[in-house]
This record gives sequence, structure tokens and C-alpha cells, in this order.
Amino acid sequence: MLRIHTQTNAAAAKAYFDPKTHDYYVGGGHEAPAEWGGRAARMLGLEPGSQVDQSDFERLIDNLHPGTGERLTAAHRTFRRVGSDFTFSMPKSASLASLLDDRIAPAFLESVRFGMAEIEKDVAVRVRVNGADEDRTVGNAAWALFPHATSRPVDGIPDIHRHIHGFMVNAVHDPVEQKWKAAQLGVVKEHAGYYEALVLSDFAHRLREFGYGIRRKGRYFELETVSDATVAKFSNRTRVIEEEAKARGVTDPVQKAELGGKTRERKAHTHTFDELKELWLGRLTPQERAQLAERSGQVRALPAPEQSARHALEHAFHFEAVRPVKAVWETALRHGFGAATLYALQGAAGRVGLITHGERATTRVLLALESRVLDWARTGKGTCRPLCKDAKLFAGLRGEKLLGPELNAGQRAVVRHIWENRDRVALIRGPAGTGKTTALSVAADGIRAAGHRFQALALSHTATDELTRGVDPHARTLASFLATKAAQEAVAGGVVFLDEAGQVGLEDFARLVNVLDRVGGRLIAVGDTKQHGSVASGAPYKLLTEHAGLKPAVLTEIVRQTNPMYKAACARLAEHDVEGGLKLLDAMGAIREATDPYRTEALAIDYREALRDGKSVLVVTPTHAEAGTVTGALRAALKEDGVLTGEEHTFAQLVNLNWTPAEIKEARSNPDSPPAHAIRDEHLTLTRYGAYRQEQIALMVGDQIRATAGFTDTRGNRINNGSRFVVTGFTPAGIAVTSPTGAARVLPGDAGHLAHDYCQTSYSSQSRTVDTVLISESSRSFAGADRAQIYVSASRARSAIKIYTDDTQGLREAVSRGRNKPNPSEVLRPTIVATESPLQRRARVLRRFRAMAPRAGHESKHITPHREKRYGYGR
Repeated sequence: MLRIHTQTNAAAAKAYFDPKTHDYYVGGGHEAPAEWGGRAARMLGLEPGSQVDQSDFERLIDNLHPGTGERLTAAHRTFRRVGSDFTFSMPKSASLASLLDDRIAPAFLESVRFGMAEIEKDVAVRVRVNGADEDRTVGNAAWALFPHATSRPVDGIPDIHRHIHGFMVNAVHDPVEQKWKAAQLGVVKEHAGYYEALVLSDFAHRLREFGYGIRRKGRYFELETVSDATVAKFSNRTRVIEEEAKARGVTDPVQKAELGGKTRERKAHTHTFDELKELWLGRLTPQERAQLAERSGQVRALPAPEQSARHALEHAFHFEAVRPVKAVWETALRHGFGAATLYALQGAAGRVGLITHGERATTRVLLALESRVLDWARTGKGTCRPLCKDAKLFAGLRGEKLLGPELNAGQRAVVRHIWENRDRVALIRGPAGTGKTTALSVAADGIRAAGHRFQALALSHTATDELTRGVDPHARTLASFLATKAAQEAVAGGVVFLDEAGQVGLEDFARLVNVLDRVGGRLIAVGDTKQHGSVASGAPYKLLTEHAGLKPAVLTEIVRQTNPMYKAACARLAEHDVEGGLKLLDAMGAIREATDPYRTEALAIDYREALRDGKSVLVVTPTHAEAGTVTGALRAALKEDGVLTGEEHTFAQLVNLNWTPAEIKEARSNPDSPPAHAIRDEHLTLTRYGAYRQEQIALMVGDQIRATAGFTDTRGNRINNGSRFVVTGFTPAGIAVTSPTGAARVLPGDAGHLAHDYCQTSYSSQSRTVDTVLISESSRSFAGADRAQIYVSASRARSAIKIYTDDTQGLREAVSRGRNKPNPSEVLRPTIVATESPLQRRARVLRRFRAMAPRAGHESKHITPHREKRYGYGR
């Protein structure tokens, strides 16, 4: 394990590693002496590998040259960043084995030396000369390695826990400007997981050379012969922290780490290391002690380099089409602990389809999918007839609305664009609240009246329900369409309308393209690149809008918001003018700052008032974690109001872990993974599966709930993912509920896929429209905040908005970030997105004419006589 801690207190840093004031000491005893490392250390006269002198270390902490005493970097503030502590922890089973094998601790030191040298390669400095504002990689640093053998004590006795502190001082040399500067470690921290995996992989190989077997355990590994039960005997600090976290209701890993400092005992000097060794070995049974000493080689089969490389590609590119190369190597290294070197994995990755470009990577498969989507759109330009040649033709149906006051100018332009378009793909950009559904309803009526088959698709059942009310009574989800051959054939030669196309990933978009190509269909894709993109890898809608040569029709006039200032704020946010949008919202009094629990209490009060006024209310958060906190506050308020009544009933709840398919496959084949349990005693053939964590959900009469996956009620009727209900009672058969339409149902108590429906994440709220939106955005959720999140969240309501935060300035900074989701072609193959060459254009035009030739020949028989008569030919 690797932890990186930034130290800003010089006195604390000196004391932490001073043998006179702390039991972590420089040199001597049962631990290897502290040693210098790094190219910058050599520049300062400190030979790498030589023993650390405390006075030299303290001078560097004080930003002074250890030899001359001169100041190193220009910054010399009292609370300057004095250095960064890179702490590498040995797997617990290996720490135990080191009690009987003196080779293990030096081997771990060698692995950490290797890791620090790799980290050094990515160390950078700021460049500010001549108006520049960038970082430059310099590849040098100075650090001291402090090996330690124990953890913090519990009841006065520490556990064996070998770890090494690599304290990197905040002074590196810029060879271009020939001066010492502060170190910039942004890249290093971003890829901390890679360096951790690199060190552990190197250490695993050394252990195998000693005759030990390796077994993977989650992101790490343990010795094959040492059981988890044995390891648990030497994890008392972890036990204390977990018990304290449980007592305080803390589940967040960061908060648990903070508890580690609050529950810490001072390190004791009451036992010698030999005495501790006897105490530790005394905890072991004779069998455990024999297992600890066993070196019978690798028993379990380890993956080949190609297996680890394939796993890395399947995992790393499931959510992103372009990834940092180091993220791919990290996944491959962890999968192949003890089996393959980084060099072997790099060769294997190239063979299984990885393509790298600088520090970023994609796959050949993703590039092929992108090319397929782009080529299908490009070759379809100008090859189709207009769907509706004359808008006035439909005056008897809905066309009078096209020409009348119901539609604004932008909506009318969009309808005409759809009806008169001659391309195989028509693009519509529909910002939030611009009356997209109204315009598309008119367009859909015209398409059907012209005799075309029509099918509307959306990603979620919630969005599909919205489409059924105005655009297509037979609207369905994209997943259902792609899985149903009959639905595909039903739209042969027709038109498919895809709502929220910006949220569709590359793989599904390519599958849709293949279906439409097979059945001769056309596509109308509606989306907004300023809102949330796809969860899955790739951004095909963005690719088409920017590089297919297709001109989207854009809805511009916001019609959802009724308050002029609120409407203006949403217009600013729609253009990612976050500062301007927040200023207007602040002027409305919509932003409220308060610490918890006062912040969530204020939100609960406003929620109750909106309900009493008969308003529809939506509560939005950036993250699921904050949604849980807010849900607790809202339910407490509703209990006080008597909305929730009776006793609480608890049911099993399955929480999706959002694992990638690669992780799920790995869990199924890994004997150390948790076993799978059937929810019902039935034998099934699985076509879809996921990874879940079982928790408990408490329900009362009056609770609002929603389905988080599809299942059936007690009568066998289908319950779709996203379906919403209100609890009306509890029966021996399960949970009695009513739907928004008033239909009564009974949900099985063991369904598992149920959640409270008081709060939604920004992503899942994208298709919702309500009267009032309440946004909970505390500093704990800033990691999930960005420009798209605040835009989507803020634009959900018609009339009222409130934002509740504990840090207004931090909120402004967090939501000003953009999260660009690049396509592989934008990063790795610029020729794909470049302007067509003359030869490419000629080939495309020829393909278009060949496609049009049969139809043109047929039509000319009917058109030519009329044309001759009109122009007087043959007179």
C-alpha cells in the first residue's frame, strides 16, 4: 500500500524522524538505517545509498543546502510545503514471514528504491518565465528512506507492520533555468496507484524467487500459505479503527483514515524487538507457524501476461475510451502480481489491441467502432429523401401549430430541419428546458403522417415514459430495442429518434448504427454536449456534432423556467458560464451556506414547505454518498410531520458496486472473492449479472421508493428499473405500494432492488422536470462536481431553486471544472477528424451517386414528362 502525505510543518517533520523525540529514528536497532536517494541528493553532496545524518536531514527540511547552509528555493514561508511522505507498506503476511526469513525486509527495501526512482522520473517544476504558465518535467528529487517495522500500539503492544517512509524534500533542480525550485507532484499523485502496483509487483517477484507462493487479495496480495485468519491476528489497529468507525456511523474511507489519527496511541518503548518477536510468534498455532515458514513454491496458477493485459483493457476502457497509459499498466500489474513483469505486460498489451500515444492510450476495437459510426454518418450525407417535403401538407394534422404561436422560432426551425433533412443522420442540440419534447412531438406526427415507420428510444424507463406522453406511445429503451429483433424489423426503412444521445456510449451507438444499416433506417439524434455525457466509454454524439460534417439544428429559447432571473441563470449555465450563472442564482437568494447538520435541516424544511404547497420537488446531489445523508434528514422531517407512519420494517437491499465486466469475471474465477448467493432458490441461466453489496433498507408507510433494477411483483407483473412507488402497507407477501397512476401492487420483500426515492444524483435527474429543485452540494461531494453537474441540476425546475452548501467559494471552484471525455480519434488519430482530402471527398461523392442511381432512374420516368411540359420542351 502507498500513502502520500504532504507535510507543511517543518518542526513536525523533524520530530517525526528524530530518534531523540520519536521512536521512529534515523539508523540503528533492528531496522535498516535511513538512507539517501535520488539524483538531486547527489547534486547536494548526499550520495544515494549513504546513511542519513540527522543534521543534513533537518537542513533540507529548513530549505537549506546541507553542505553550505545556503537557501535552496526562493519560497521560504513559515508554512511552506517542506516535503511529501511516500509510505509503502509491506503485505501483512510478508511482514509476518520476515520474522523467520531475514531476506524479506531487504528485498522490500530494494523494491521501494526501484519505485522511488520511477516516481522521480515524473517530478516536475513550475515554469513562469516569459509569460509561460506550465509545468516542466525535470526528473530529479532528493529523499530519505526510513524503514520501520511496527504499527501503532493497541493496549501498549504494537503489531508487526513493515513499512518504509520515503520523505521527498520540496527542492528539485531545474536544469533549464539552473536553479532550485519547489517540486510539482501533480502527475505523481494522479498515478499513485501505478507506483504502488509497480513496487508490489517487483516485491512479489522477489518473494517468488525466495520460494513463496502468491495469492491475490483484492488490489493487493498475500503469501499463499498464510490465511486471512492468521493475518487478522496482527491487524489490531485496523480492528480498532473499524470499531470506532462503526460506532460513529462512518463509512467513507477518507473519514476512516482521519479516525486513525484520532484513535492513535503513542508509540511505546517498553519492549525490545526480540521481546515483541516472541510475543508475535506466540500468537500463532504450530500449524500457522509451519505455514509461515513454508516455501514450497507457487501452487495456484498465475495468469499469463496476455491474460493480465486483456483484463486491463477490458477494465480500463469500460468507462473511458482514452485512459492514461499508467492506469492501464496499474490494472495489468495488479492482475498479474508475481506472474509478469511490466516489460512483459507492455508487449502483451500491444498484441491484444492496446494503442498508446504519449501518455495516453486507447484500443484498436474502440477506434474501429468510432470509425464505423463516423463513416456511416458521413456516407449517408445527402443520400435520403426529405421525410416531409412540404410542411403545409400537414396543415390538417398538426402543421397549423408549426406555423402558429404554439412553437417558437427555434422549435419551428428544428421541425423543418427534421422534415426536410436529406442526410441519414439528423442531429438536434436540445439544451435543458428549451421545449424539446414539444417540437419533437410535432415532428413525429409529420413523419408518421408521411407514411414512415417511427420508433422513439431513450436510455432509461423514466425518460421513455416522458416520450410516450407526447412523441411516441410505443417508445422503448435503447437496450430493449437492441435486444429485440422484432422491434428492429418493425422500423425497417423508417426513422429512429434517439433521445439524450449524448449519454449513449460508443459500443451501444455502434450497435444501433449496425441495426439501422441492416434495416435501412435513419437516425434523429437529440442531445446536448454541455450536459452529462455517457457513463460508458466514448462520446459518439459529440464526435458526430464536431467531425461528421453534419450541421445540428439547435433549440435556443428556454421555455421551462418562468422566473426571468432564474431563466437567465440557466442560460448562462447552458453555455458553461458558471461564474455568471452562480452570480444570478446568488442574487436570487438561491445559494445558502451552512455547516451540517444545519445545512441538511434547512433543506428538509424547504422540502416540507414545497410539499405542503402542492409543488413537485426534486432533491439532487452530485454523489450517492451525499444522497444517503440527505435522505436521512428528509425522512426524519417527514416522520415529524406524520407523513411517515407506523413501525419501520427492514428489508435486504442490494447496492450496485458498479464493477466493470472484467472485475465481475475476475471475482467469479478468484477463490478469495465473496461467494455468490441466489436471492431465490431457483435454477436460472444468467444472461445479465452484476456485483452487489447487501445492506438493509428501512421502510415505513408513506415512504417514497424506486426500483433500482427490473424484477417482478408478487403477481408476476414486470417492475421496470426506475419505477416509482409510495409504500401503503406491509403484508406477509411483501410491500404494498401504489404507483404514480394509482395502481396498487405488492412488491416481494426479498426483491433487493429497492431504494428510497427522495434524492437523485445529477446524472439520473437529467430527464426530469419539476416545480422546485433543491440541490445539496457539500464539500464532501466536490469531487463529483463539475460544469455539467451544476447545469443539469440547476435546470430541472420550472419556478424555484435552492442550493445548500457548506463552502460557497469551494462550490464555485468545484463546479467550474470541466470533464472532457475525449474520443480516441481526437487524441490518437487526428486524420480521422481532419478535413477530407480531395480524394476522400471524390470517393464519398461517388458512393453517394451510386446509392442514388437506382432511385433516380426510377423517378426520372415520372419526372421528365412534367419537366418537359413545364419548360415547353418539344413545342
